[in-house]
Amino acid sequence: MQFDMSQTWDRAVQLLSSNFQLLAIIAGVFLLLPSIILYLAVPELANMNAMMDPDGDPEKMMAQFGEMAGAIAGWGLLTTAASFAGYSAMVTLMGENGATVGEAIVRGLKSIPTLIGVMILFFLTYVLAAFLLFIPVGILAVVSEALAGVLSIVAAIGILVMVVYLMARFSVTMPVIMLEQNYNPVTAMIRSWRLTAPRHWAMMGFWLLLMVAYMVIALLVGGAVGALAALASGSTAGLITGVLGGILGALVAMVISAIAVALYQQVAGSTPEAVSETFT
Repeated sequence: MQFDMSQTWDRAVQLLSSNFQLLAIIAGVFLLLPSIILYLAVPELANMNAMMDPDGDPEKMMAQFGEMAGAIAGWGLLTTAASFAGYSAMVTLMGENGATVGEAIVRGLKSIPTLIGVMILFFLTYVLAAFLLFIPVGILAVVSEALAGVLSIVAAIGILVMVVYLMARFSVTMPVIMLEQNYNPVTAMIRSWRLTAPRHWAMMGFWLLLMVAYMVIALLVGGAVGALAALASGSTAGLITGVLGGILGALVAMVISAIAVALYQQVAGSTPEAVSETFT
């Protein structure tokens, strides 16, 4: 296999530009629209920063969160499922020659249970890795209280590295599911792990750069959205947050899907013959 950061990015840009209109339709239906619906259904989400004021009444904040919990869980599950379908459909559209929008959407909907399984497995892997990381850190902190502060920083850095590492190793799981039609979450994740093994450190650097760029953009956009929402109230604030946040989410989904396909094509090959060779 091969991995070249600049080639991956160039290929992702090419995939985006050649499929932009169709991708925008899918992203609008499965990411922008659910975001708007979520914030209209639970408009209090637009004022979360005000609710989390450190000078506020803790009991009042807990009561507000309790009232919102059911709605957030229900609508959040629906928007998550919709985003899974949207990501999968975009990966299919860009990664499979001749796929129509309708075919991509059908396969995206079919992939939702598999991706929920992948999400659960990824979470369990993360929890296990974090637990194993904290065992020696916790022991050393108990032995030496003076090192507790330093060790907490070390643990935080370790968790960040672990998250990026797992992200890199499982980064082609969705293309494996959609382009190889491998709907078993366990075997899809194992396949991604094997495909990314030879150059995973380089891929970690690539995803870390993307994470930093996304965090900067998200902070800037989030600040602007929060300021606009603060000027409004109720459903208007929810609509502003849903639209602007949904647009950002849709654009990010398009970029991430293109990068995933470009990365998969490098590590597995873009032809059926090249893909089959990577199974051994």
